[in-house]
Amino acid sequence: MAFKNGSQNDLLMKHFLSGRSITRIEADHMYRIAALTRRIRDLREAGHNIVSFVKRDPHGNPYTEYSLVMRTNYGTKKKAA
Repeated sequence: MAFKNGSQNDLLMKHFLSGRSITRIEADHMYRIAALTRRIRDLREAGHNIVSFVKRDPHGNPYTEYSLVMRTNYGTKKKAA
């Protein structure tokens, strides 16, 4: 599914397709996306395989990092680190 050019979903897909992952704080600072979990749900509902990893910052506080997983002829390959 293609999203409207310049929409928050479009910006996120371009970000993921460039091989990068994203966190809530990064999405807010880079793209002014305050509701990242809603945008991730939009992408998943459109059929994109977005995975989430819970990580911890240096102080032990948890945060979630999202990545796009692409399918290849050789199986599943994580697109963004």
